[in-house]
Amino acid sequence: MNNSLGNPARLLGAGLRALLVLTVLCGVLYPLAVTGVAQTLLRHRANGSEITSDGRVVGSELIGQTYDLPPR
Repeated sequence: MNNSLGNPARLLGAGLRALLVLTVLCGVLYPLAVTGVAQTLLRHRANGSEITSDGRVVGSELIGQTYDLPPR
Protein backbone atom coordinates (compact mmCIF):
# COMPACT_ATOMS: atom_id res chain seq x y z
CA MET A 1 0.00 0.00 0.00
CA ASN A 2 1.28 3.48 -0.90
CA ASN A 3 1.10 5.66 2.20
CA SER A 4 2.11 9.30 1.55
CA LEU A 5 2.45 9.93 5.29
CA GLY A 6 5.22 7.32 5.47
CA ASN A 7 7.78 9.58 3.82
CA PRO A 8 7.37 13.20 4.94
CA ALA A 9 10.53 14.40 3.16
CA ARG A 10 9.16 13.23 -0.19
CA LEU A 11 5.81 14.89 0.53
CA LEU A 12 7.52 18.14 1.58
CA GLY A 13 9.63 18.11 -1.59
CA ALA A 14 6.55 17.63 -3.77
CA GLY A 15 4.80 20.48 -1.99
CA LEU A 16 7.75 22.83 -2.42
CA ARG A 17 8.04 21.95 -6.12
CA ALA A 18 4.34 22.62 -6.59
CA LEU A 19 4.70 25.95 -4.76
CA LEU A 20 7.63 26.96 -6.97
CA VAL A 21 5.89 25.96 -10.21
CA LEU A 22 2.64 27.71 -9.31
CA THR A 23 4.46 30.83 -8.11
CA VAL A 24 6.31 31.13 -11.42
CA LEU A 25 3.20 30.31 -13.45
CA CYS A 26 0.68 32.50 -11.61
CA GLY A 27 3.00 35.21 -10.32
CA VAL A 28 5.29 35.77 -13.30
CA LEU A 29 4.21 34.17 -16.56
CA TYR A 30 0.48 34.92 -16.42
CA PRO A 31 0.87 38.63 -15.53
CA LEU A 32 3.51 39.05 -18.25
CA ALA A 33 1.24 37.38 -20.80
CA VAL A 34 -1.79 39.51 -19.86
CA THR A 35 0.30 42.70 -19.92
CA GLY A 36 1.76 41.76 -23.30
CA VAL A 37 -1.66 41.10 -24.81
CA ALA A 38 -3.06 44.34 -23.40
CA GLN A 39 -0.12 46.41 -24.65
CA THR A 40 -0.36 44.79 -28.09
CA LEU A 41 -4.11 44.79 -28.68
CA LEU A 42 -5.27 47.74 -26.57
CA ARG A 43 -2.30 50.11 -26.59
CA HIS A 44 -4.49 53.22 -26.39
CA ARG A 45 -6.25 51.99 -23.22
CA ALA A 46 -3.75 49.67 -21.51
CA ASN A 47 -1.89 52.34 -19.55
CA GLY A 48 -4.94 54.08 -18.11
CA SER A 49 -6.00 57.69 -18.42
CA GLU A 50 -2.63 59.43 -18.30
CA ILE A 51 -2.30 63.20 -18.60
CA THR A 52 0.89 64.35 -20.30
CA SER A 53 2.59 67.71 -20.25
CA ASP A 54 5.73 68.45 -22.26
CA GLY A 55 6.05 64.74 -23.10
CA ARG A 56 5.97 63.63 -19.45
CA VAL A 57 3.17 61.87 -17.61
CA VAL A 58 1.96 64.23 -14.88
CA GLY A 59 -1.22 62.58 -13.64
CA SER A 60 -4.38 60.69 -14.34
CA GLU A 61 -7.77 61.92 -15.46
CA LEU A 62 -9.47 59.64 -12.95
CA ILE A 63 -7.64 60.76 -9.80
CA GLY A 64 -9.29 63.74 -8.14
CA GLN A 65 -12.39 63.66 -10.31
CA THR A 66 -15.56 65.15 -8.88
CA TYR A 67 -18.18 62.84 -7.50
CA ASP A 68 -21.73 64.05 -6.98
CA LEU A 69 -24.21 61.96 -5.09
CA PRO A 70 -27.49 61.37 -6.89
CA PRO A 71 -30.39 63.54 -5.69
CA ARG A 72 -32.70 62.05 -3.09
